[in-house]
Amino acid sequence: IDVAYAKEKGVSCFSSPEGNANAVAEQALGMLLSLKHHILKGYRSIENGLWEREENRGHEIEGCTAGIIGLGNNGSSLAKKLMAMDMKVLAYDKFRNNYDMPGVVVCDDLERIYQEAAVLSFHVPLNQETRHYFNFEFLEKMKHPFMLLNLSRGSVVAQNAVYEGLISGKILGAALDVWEEEPFWKNKNSPLHQQALTLMKMPNFIGTPHIGGYTYDALYKMSKVLAEKV
Repeated sequence: IDVAYAKEKGVSCFSSPEGNANAVAEQALGMLLSLKHHILKGYRSIENGLWEREENRGHEIEGCTAGIIGLGNNGSSLAKKLMAMDMKVLAYDKFRNNYDMPGVVVCDDLERIYQEAAVLSFHVPLNQETRHYFNFEFLEKMKHPFMLLNLSRGSVVAQNAVYEGLISGKILGAALDVWEEEPFWKNKNSPLHQQALTLMKMPNFIGTPHIGGYTYDALYKMSKVLAEKV
């Protein structure tokens, strides 16, 4: 929507990102817990007739450090949930100045997140500056192996970097609710399509069809927020 042009013509524009922030944050938390505790992987092993307890021994998130990129509605909601589960939260948001969220360590740049984060979660809008925000360079700068979550926009995270990170072991587990091509089988001749199919078969990967902010509750909340703003 060309908001500037709409304003020029006397047309008011409203959005309701507050409405589905909790839904996105809950899904991010669910995906992280599933990766850390091997919930989906364990389910698949039973589905295949195996009872693999040792192979599915997981790790707790308590005491881990999370790096949240983008501390808007979604990022803030996730930060609250992670802190409630006794995680340390580092946050970087280039577009939000002078913010103060109790318990969150505000970073002036990404350096501390590179050095300390064991979980990395993206919650930024898609624009020219954030396209492929997470790429091979970002991957290389991460000091320790980590878990990756993307519930913002597909092209914020380069799928090739996710794939290579999982193959190399630098990314311990990844969860994508959004994809560079949605649905990724729209163009079956695309390299991203074949790569996405491979990702979906990996035991340390979770993919969902852009449903993070799409709960019944979120649809009601977004409508309510819009009505109140109007």
